[in-house]
Amino acid sequence: MEKLIRQSISVCLIACLFFSGCASSGPKYTGQQKQQMETNVIDGSFNNVFNATRTVFLNSGLVLQQVEMSSGFILGVINVDIKPSKWRWCWLVLGVIGIIIFCATQDNAGRHQEYNITATLVDLKNNSVEVRLQTPLLEQQSNQYGLALKRIFAEIKKQTLILEAAGRK
Repeated sequence: MEKLIRQSISVCLIACLFFSGCASSGPKYTGQQKQQMETNVIDGSFNNVFNATRTVFLNSGLVLQQVEMSSGFILGVINVDIKPSKWRWCWLVLGVIGIIIFCATQDNAGRHQEYNITATLVDLKNNSVEVRLQTPLLEQQSNQYGLALKRIFAEIKKQTLILEAAGRK
């Protein structure tokens, strides 16, 4: 049962992070709008919120490269496949120049792009923690960036509640 719950959480978060069918040119936000969407206050001890955030990152398929509880910083990395341009076959049809462009765009096939996703946590000392997520991949791929972030924050809150209910400090 627990394995099924973990798998469903993972699938939900991966879907949130990748929105593969969405347009890549989402709305542009001001710095203040982005910061407001990316920041949330979560009730719970700093240790529990930190561990919950780390768990959500791991369940989402991220590879943790840097985890520093003292500074409240988590860096996760994910590799995304680079798809070749859809136009490369059109260039081939256009002739010799097309063959050169076709070959030039070929080397992207099978490559991966690495994206950093970070969480910065600040202990507010009143049994609540400010969490800021920075997810450039999600921002780039989703035209509903704020909604996707809310789903991730909801998962962090849920994991924190589980840890708090278990009596962990």
